[in-house]
Amino acid sequence: MHLVVALPVGIVLIAGCASLGPVPEHVAPVADPEVAAADGPPPLEVFTSWPLSDGRLMRVRGSVRNSLGETVTGVRVVLRIYSRDGDDALERERFQKDLDVTLARGETAGLRWDVESLYVGAPGFDYQVLAYPKRIGTQEVRPPPGWE
Repeated sequence: MHLVVALPVGIVLIAGCASLGPVPEHVAPVADPEVAAADGPPPLEVFTSWPLSDGRLMRVRGSVRNSLGETVTGVRVVLRIYSRDGDDALERERFQKDLDVTLARGETAGLRWDVESLYVGAPGFDYQVLAYPKRIGTQEVRPPPGWE
């Protein structure tokens, strides 16, 4: 008797979840227009899952990959929070973090970052994570625009 009742409920729950589709992996663009226009440092590849949030605290999890031809020492990571998705979105807040890592060509480092923001819980908010090398081989790389 319980099986008959539970089965339709389970099917409804499974069907409801399936219609949402998989949570896509959030991939930062290869180049940031602001940095490219300023002829800034070359970006590294960043891969993140959609962040977990309680409406105030955002937990970003992912990785940074050295896609450049030489070893990278140190990484500057920028997290931007936007008002919504799209080209006309406004940047509401920006965070930055230094990673003390050395990445050979093709190597990956984990990224774990918890930030607190009022904008995280806003309807339709979006975010972008960008990463830049501090040093490529033996060459120091200047910080990206806006780095403090």
